[in-house]
Amino acid sequence: MPFRSKYVATIQDAAKIVGVSERTVYNWVYQKKIEAYELPGGGWRIPLRALSELVGMTVEGLRASLSTSVKNTKNADDKDLVLSKNPDIVKNLARGGDFEGKEDLKEWQLHVEDGSGAILEIDRTTAATGKSSLFIGITQLSDKDYSRPRISQGQVIRKGKIYTLSAFYKAEEERSIYITVQLHCLPWTLFVEKEVIIGAEWEEHWAKFTAPQDGEVTIQPARNNNSYVNYWIDGIRFFEGEYKPYNSGHVE
Repeated sequence: MPFRSKYVATIQDAAKIVGVSERTVYNWVYQKKIEAYELPGGGWRIPLRALSELVGMTVEGLRASLSTSVKNTKNADDKDLVLSKNPDIVKNLARGGDFEGKEDLKEWQLHVEDGSGAILEIDRTTAATGKSSLFIGITQLSDKDYSRPRISQGQVIRKGKIYTLSAFYKAEEERSIYITVQLHCLPWTLFVEKEVIIGAEWEEHWAKFTAPQDGEVTIQPARNNNSYVNYWIDGIRFFEGEYKPYNSGHVE
């Protein structure tokens, strides 16, 4: 019998802690990418020490976020601790970032100027958060860097505050995209432009910056980088402060 840690999480709570879907956690378990054990009566438990390595928190930090303990399950050796609240809650300023329907899609603008082209569709067959995601199909590329297909949304920032823009990404094959924030008026000043590599599995990427002034900005979580490879995006967040995992930063 494998060693069973005293402090464990359910599949559902592991998904919340790491900031991925329950399906992703099940895949990790079945593919033996994460330590877990199955209870005799059914269900899986994942040691907090395995989750702490994924989110960069100590086991003690994760334990501090667990406030409800449940009685021993039949045939289970140890007490299970279940996540009931998240520490360091942050407010998500992005609108419609989970792409659960057409109303969410309306919150984002597609830019396809000067010979570039793309299509946006809600895809209910794959998701990192919720039940659907945004599919971005690249149909045409321009030789002008500024006109590459991208989605954007207007936001307001305050001077001296730190902001983070994050999202989950997946692509048909490995490719790169840019996470960008720029001033929403002339001169079109870039506050952050971070290139990230995305692949065939859902993965969260983020970029942060300190606001140099008050004003309106355009957040661009998906700016094309000269590639025809189609990709998906989900769980977009824009919030004040340093990066925090999706589970602690998603507020409706």
